[in-house]
Amino acid sequence: QTAEQVAQLFGPRTPVKELDALRPDVNPAETSLALQAFAAHEQIVLVGHEPHLGAWVAELVADRGGMRCRLKKAGVACIEIDRMPPPQGSGTLQWLMSPKQLTLIGQAA
Repeated sequence: QTAEQVAQLFGPRTPVKELDALRPDVNPAETSLALQAFAAHEQIVLVGHEPHLGAWVAELVADRGGMRCRLKKAGVACIEIDRMPPPQGSGTLQWLMSPKQLTLIGQAA
């Protein structure tokens, strides 16, 4: 449901695809491997839930156990990666925003 709402913001031609690798019981490393299917895309948006999404963000930007990340419900993280699938610790956290910050940005626009 959340992915459908986000896709509407990007326009009517934005496809939504369910990705089993975003299920809560999947190892974050497997989620990274699943991104290989999107290697031709310059940008992708993933929608998931805690604690899996936070664990995956932490694995993308740090070595195992190097950091913890907890995203609030409706929180957003922007991570830049150079290749697919992204190796552990290879991502760069560009920004992390809480729902309150996103609301304030939306009000200012």
